[in-house]
Amino acid sequence: MIEKISEYIENKKSEMLDFIQMLVNIDSGTSFKAGVDHVGHILSDALEKEGFSIEIINQAKYGNHIVAKKPGKGKGRILLVGHMDTVFPEGTVKERPFTIRENRAYGPGVNDMKSGLTSLLYAIKALCTECSSEMGTITVILNGDEEVGSPTSRSIIEEEAKKVDAVFIVEPGQPTGAIVTGRKGVGIFKLQITGKSAHAGNNPADGISAIEELAHKIIELHKLSDLDSGVTVNVGVIGGGSSRNVVADQAFADIDLRIKTKEQGEEMLKRLHEIADKPTLSGAKISLTGGINRPPMMKTQDTESLYTLVKEAGKIIGLDLNEAFPGGASDGNFTAALGIPTIDSMGPVGGFSHSDKEYLEIERVTERCKLLALSLLLVGRNGLSQ
Repeated sequence: MIEKISEYIENKKSEMLDFIQMLVNIDSGTSFKAGVDHVGHILSDALEKEGFSIEIINQAKYGNHIVAKKPGKGKGRILLVGHMDTVFPEGTVKERPFTIRENRAYGPGVNDMKSGLTSLLYAIKALCTECSSEMGTITVILNGDEEVGSPTSRSIIEEEAKKVDAVFIVEPGQPTGAIVTGRKGVGIFKLQITGKSAHAGNNPADGISAIEELAHKIIELHKLSDLDSGVTVNVGVIGGGSSRNVVADQAFADIDLRIKTKEQGEEMLKRLHEIADKPTLSGAKISLTGGINRPPMMKTQDTESLYTLVKEAGKIIGLDLNEAFPGGASDGNFTAALGIPTIDSMGPVGGFSHSDKEYLEIERVTERCKLLALSLLLVGRNGLSQ
């Protein structure tokens, strides 16, 4: 059985690379709905051919979300989650389409996560072809807005996650090959400051500089970072003012917060608001908006049990897997926060995602697809009670 699954996937290597190339060569940046929907159409058709029922959840702004389901005879209930959007704008494919150089493939979204979507599909195809009678019940969610925080798909993911025993996220594997059992939570905030304009030469004392106030606040905000505890605060974007010779009456900052635990998030929310509530310059007005966009993905005992099964699947194909706890977030944060055992970074291995250097390790594509397929088989047979 296991040998047949491995052989099936190995024999599909060339076909998988062709499929990755097809997906990469479709612009599907989050804001380009037509491209995301094109990717969705290809994947939903392919899943339907494997016996999945397909539900298209239409969206006005983002790409449509896909929920595909197939009941199985096994005891396990599994949710697979992948995103179809990338960070790259329309036209990127024309500038740098899918290419192969030596043992790496390049192109927009090749690692994050057109290869992960391909791995998801072919792992399912392998199971449906070689051991359909042992498959558990599988739900697949493909969303079109992950790169901007999954604002319209979060509720869909959470609703389906509550119905399953385990969740696999097909984000890229870590460069070391590790899979992810925990991730930091993410807070997204905007600090807006209102001052008072005045002529910078004739009567500067009549003004209240929003930019000066912002400068004080940036220093205070960055002091909140504590690398030892895993908390980071980063002011990533700032702006303000209208002219060189005018005391600025408006300024803003976009703030990124990363936390490892729910308690850290609660404490940081308190401290951020304390900073916003105390202007340094008399008369300056400060507004802080935003909140925790993704809760921390925290490892539980049930996650450890799922990780043990994935490690077992890895050993079968000769992999000695390790786990990682990166600072970046994913849709796995949502499912893990509900208490559902979640393993992330089950996709193929590559690097430099979100950049023009993004690449995929070609020789590891079938390896990671086998890992996913065997993990689905082990969990599908008996759930987490092996």
